[in-house]
Amino acid sequence: MRRAAGAIASLWLAAVTIGAAQGPAARATTPAAAETQRHRAWLNQYCVSCHNSRTAQPSNDPVNLETADVSDLLPQAATWERVLRKLSVRAMPPQGMPHPAETEYVAFTKWLAGSLDRAWAARVQPGEYVLHRLNRTEYGNAIRDLLGLDVDVADLLPSDGGNFGFDNIADSLRTSPLLLERYVTAAQRISALAVGDPATRPGTTDFAISLEVTQSGHVEGLPLGTRGGRMVRHIFPADGEYELSARLNRTVLNGYAGVEGWDHPNELVFMVDDDVVHTVKIGGPEDHEASVKDPIAMVAKLDERL
Repeated sequence: MRRAAGAIASLWLAAVTIGAAQGPAARATTPAAAETQRHRAWLNQYCVSCHNSRTAQPSNDPVNLETADVSDLLPQAATWERVLRKLSVRAMPPQGMPHPAETEYVAFTKWLAGSLDRAWAARVQPGEYVLHRLNRTEYGNAIRDLLGLDVDVADLLPSDGGNFGFDNIADSLRTSPLLLERYVTAAQRISALAVGDPATRPGTTDFAISLEVTQSGHVEGLPLGTRGGRMVRHIFPADGEYELSARLNRTVLNGYAGVEGWDHPNELVFMVDDDVVHTVKIGGPEDHEASVKDPIAMVAKLDERL
């Protein structure tokens, strides 16, 4: 019996000791709770006398700060925003009522603004993330920057549509199986242009200049000081040697083929990527006299020179 009583007494003493050790810690106030209590006391001193459950002011849109929870601001965020606006310009308390010191104004408004911002930041809902694919313009720019190819993407991909006039908004850039197939086809064609096609057979490509376009004025895109001509964008299918030639506009004069504007000397310039690769002088008195004597032979010689 003594051993049992001693065990019970020891257990009771241990319980008392544990309770004595845990009691004060359980009742301790955290710094955040102490700050909340201090601001609640500040509101009770300067605001609750008018903004309470019995005589809430203003009468047309009452604000009740007696029951407002200072530890959880978001449920009454609109009320606290009104309080912050009034206190920030020192409109409250009204004239004739006790006013806090300026340091107290600053401390409370700083705490209230920061607490509201942190509470909203913790509940931010960014919404659903939408994958942003490249539109046609962005795709063409990426091809140009990566591969150095100026490709007319409009011929390879369908229109992107738009949203409020913009075609670069993720919500409007939808994808579909058909669109993915077009992207795959475009990638195949562009990659073939980038690496070249060794199986390509020799051929020719002609670029004509409309007879309705004057050759006496400057053509936009060509170097300053030049007259006439044409600027052509051409993608060569593979590495190799290419021949550039020109054929001037022919006219029929007295039954013979002649060259228009032949009586004045001109300099014909071939340029590739802004680099001059060939220059030839044509026309003038000598060529004009030779064409008068034997126009057919002169035209043949001209074709060799060009």
